[in-house]
Amino acid sequence: MAHQLSPKAEADLDDIWLYVANESGSLDIATRLIDSITNQFFLLADIHILAALGTMNSVPGREV
Repeated sequence: MAHQLSPKAEADLDDIWLYVANESGSLDIATRLIDSITNQFFLLADIHILAALGTMNSVPGREV
């Protein structure tokens, strides 16, 4: 399933990357942070799908 960001979300991520790169002095740190943030999109999408299917109770660590 492809994930698509809104232009505003992409601009926000660009702003975060630029801020972190400037403050830390490291392009690598900024890139790793953005990668970490965007990797969470897949987790959120999976949880959304599980909730839509009514299987949230089967998510490890989730108590309802």
